[in-house]
Amino acid sequence: MSRQISRTRFAFQSIIVGIPLVVSGSEAMAASEHSSYHPHHVSIPIGWLQKEGGQDAFAYGLEYEYRITEKIGIGVFFESAQGEFDLFTYGVPIFYHPVDPMKVFLAAAYETKAFEHEYFLLRVGAGYDFHHGNFSLGPLGWYDFVETGKYLGFIGFGAGYGF
Repeated sequence: MSRQISRTRFAFQSIIVGIPLVVSGSEAMAASEHSSYHPHHVSIPIGWLQKEGGQDAFAYGLEYEYRITEKIGIGVFFESAQGEFDLFTYGVPIFYHPVDPMKVFLAAAYETKAFEHEYFLLRVGAGYDFHHGNFSLGPLGWYDFVETGKYLGFIGFGAGYGF
């Protein structure tokens, strides 16, 4: 029962935070008159990772994206979650940018706890990269579906540089 409450609470929190982000993002897209497309983008995601059962931890990482086209990109990421988690995650995401500055992504990845056990996971997420010149800042969110049957959710922001 507590697991269901935690899942429901996390989903509710994600929706409450996500709706204003989508609305503000769509307003920004309408106001944008030019593309902020860069073939290379490096960013640092920072935020909170919540594990099934309600445990949460500070998480940060490094992400690189190479845009094959203006809409499609591929990359690599490394991420760490501290505290009780002691998780390190790395993977290869595929990005789709339906409209500027929005992005959605899907990644095949692995996570390891204290570098002892390695588990495959599938990451599904979305975010925005609001650019000011070459610099970017925007909200991010994703879910990791781990092969053990557990899930992790992340909500935070990414600060980056396009070139």
